[in-house]
Amino acid sequence: MKTHEIKRYPTRKMYDSLEGRYVTLEDVSAFVQRYEQVRVSDSKTGEDITVQVLLQVVGEQNNKGKSPLLTEQTLLNLIRLNQSPAALYWSQMIEKALSAFAMQMQETTAQTGGLDLSKFDPFGLWDTGRDRKKP
Repeated sequence: MKTHEIKRYPTRKMYDSLEGRYVTLEDVSAFVQRYEQVRVSDSKTGEDITVQVLLQVVGEQNNKGKSPLLTEQTLLNLIRLNQSPAALYWSQMIEKALSAFAMQMQETTAQTGGLDLSKFDPFGLWDTGRDRKKP
């Protein structure tokens, strides 16, 4: 699989050498959604800034969504965890959990021709009943 080698310029414009055109954060998001490899570097220093750009993509998507992926409480906890001695453990755990979930979604989509998550509640088993109204 080829990698989108993207250079970000001081003007914040990004040029994808694979496609031979300037791209936006929405384009980067589309590449990721299609499971294409992405690498972003600073045009002046050559520094790998992929993580920073992907964080921008997540931030943009989070602001546009009706139900944000990263709530305020989630972000506060991530910041706290990042300063914790167990940060590496949490990072690995989150990465593995998200990878497993993404793989399961791909397999389900492939098997069913679509994915309806409208009634999906993976944490329903963890519910203590405090937040739900009794029927």
